[in-house]
Amino acid sequence: MHDQSKTTVLAVDIGNSSVSAALICGNRVRRSSRLLTSAGVKSITAVLRKVTAGQRAELAAISTVVPRVLYKWMKETRKFAVTEPISVHHNLRLGLRLDYPRPQTLGADRLANAVAANHYFGAPAIVIDCGTATTVDLIDTRHGFQGGIILPGPPLFLTYLHEHTAMLPSIDLPHRAPLVKIGKNTEAAMRLGAWLGYRGMLRESVAALQSTLRRTAPVIVTGGYARRIMRGSGIPTHTDEFLTLRGIALLALMNK
Repeated sequence: MHDQSKTTVLAVDIGNSSVSAALICGNRVRRSSRLLTSAGVKSITAVLRKVTAGQRAELAAISTVVPRVLYKWMKETRKFAVTEPISVHHNLRLGLRLDYPRPQTLGADRLANAVAANHYFGAPAIVIDCGTATTVDLIDTRHGFQGGIILPGPPLFLTYLHEHTAMLPSIDLPHRAPLVKIGKNTEAAMRLGAWLGYRGMLRESVAALQSTLRRTAPVIVTGGYARRIMRGSGIPTHTDEFLTLRGIALLALMNK
């Protein structure tokens, strides 16, 4: 019997803003890279070649929340895998139940996160994925994936304020938590509001999901904004920037 811990999997996670790709073997991420979701075919090929070191992975799987770009990613990923890449969806073998009335509406990234959290941390568990849209999901011991909460991601706070007001400027989220407690200019006040408001939403969301359980569940955080947002937040968490990719790799193994 083939040892799955030695199987190489090319995992691709297509988000609203960016794409993450990695070559995974067992629980080890050998190489990874990112690029914009809007990237063209040449950039996609370059990233896949970099991640695989020009070799063909044994398996491949793709998760996307942007269906319009799936075809070109499937086409390019085929060139770097021995087998046909699979697309993550609710009808795959997941290794856990879906207690969700319309599972076909679930984002593929949420499925991958749930699979990885259940495999590596067990249930119950809460998963926070800090992306352009942020999800906070609950995996329960008895019922599997329960659902969760969807929030705007950190950049959307600032983008919305700029686009829907007459005078507020377009600014970026800072890489570190603001040191000030009171904004003394417009930009500082906006950044402080985005940072504190986002953390506050996460604390309330986690508390709401924890209150449905008989015991405290570990909180696992992933996504592009995970480390900078959670550092110093006061929310006890386990951070795994590759959680979604690990889940995608697990699904490839379970459904090969």
